[in-house]
Amino acid sequence: MRETLIMFGALLALAACTTSPEVPAASATRESTPPTETASADAPIPDQCRAAERQSWVGRSVDSLPVASHGENRRVVCTACARTEDYRADRLNIDFDAGTRRVVKVSCG
Repeated sequence: MRETLIMFGALLALAACTTSPEVPAASATRESTPPTETASADAPIPDQCRAAERQSWVGRSVDSLPVASHGENRRVVCTACARTEDYRADRLNIDFDAGTRRVVKVSCG
């Protein structure tokens, strides 16, 4: 029994020292998929939040803006206030000056 354990231990040690056969890279074994289109820096960004239609709000009092329609994703925040940095293309951002309460920027994000 002792000889069998010694033999088994020796085989394990030898197996650990051997190199395994080369395995093809993961990308080579996967089926190739066509590359997805990426937006280039020069491509126009779609206006998902319709900010272009609301540029006339710049300069108006933030209190005089129409109420958001049902389902509209809108964020109204002063320029000096804290805000999250997450980007949502469908969200309308309305930035206003805290002192004057005038809209200074309307954008998506």
